[in-house]
Amino acid sequence: MSGYLTPSDLPLLSNRTKIYLREIGRGSWQDSRIKTGWFAVVLAIAQTLGWFDSITVWIAVSDFMRDQFVRSGVKADRLFTLRHWWKPVAELNTATDNGYYLFIGRSIELKGVLVLLDVWDRILQEQGKAGPKLVIVGEGPLDEIIKARAAQNTLVDFRGSVSIETKRELLRGTRALIAPSLCLESLGLVAYEAYDFAKPVLAACAGGLAEIVLHEETGFLHEPGDAIALQEQIITLENEPETRARFGRNGRGWLLQNADEQKWREKFREIVDFAIAAKL
Repeated sequence: MSGYLTPSDLPLLSNRTKIYLREIGRGSWQDSRIKTGWFAVVLAIAQTLGWFDSITVWIAVSDFMRDQFVRSGVKADRLFTLRHWWKPVAELNTATDNGYYLFIGRSIELKGVLVLLDVWDRILQEQGKAGPKLVIVGEGPLDEIIKARAAQNTLVDFRGSVSIETKRELLRGTRALIAPSLCLESLGLVAYEAYDFAKPVLAACAGGLAEIVLHEETGFLHEPGDAIALQEQIITLENEPETRARFGRNGRGWLLQNADEQKWREKFREIVDFAIAAKL
């Protein structure tokens, strides 16, 4: 194929562009339809002109992302899953349980923060001030909405943007971390952060999150947007402290086993060796 578009290339370009229409409509890249549209056109042109054919190896951070690459036309034998490594910062005996649940993420609808607020409105209505507290960390376009709703719910504490030290202290003291994403997460490093402090994770079954949050082993999974199921899972953790402790231990064990830096380096070397051999 030449380095320029020809009339025969236009149908291919048109078909591939249609794939991106949903993402353009949502403004998936930097919350901008214009930027997303520009990026989609660039990708469609690159695919049509075969620019990606010279890439020997692709690396995905989760099996979910690997599947998305395959669906997009990348050859499966060039694709490797290599999840992020993690260097633990916490010691197991330093974690505490101060009785609150924690959300860390951008304050946008796709992260599920409004669903989480709906859950805590139900908890306040049913349990009153005796209900568990929710701490929200992060910033974004929904900040004012979250502040307003937190002002009406005494169980919700909106912290906004915090320092790394403060975030770690909040992780150290939380009862569990909640990741109620409505979008398909590529992986979900926020679960790594919770596991570092031996904390359970309540997560939406969204993309790569479902690979690292093991249902009824390191936490609970729920269907994205299912506020009732999430509330029931919170109640379960509230009533079963031994389950919380077991999930936390399992999460810490998963992190040490699956996110070891040395193992990551060894796997990366294998991928590099494959790429070099394929070029010979």
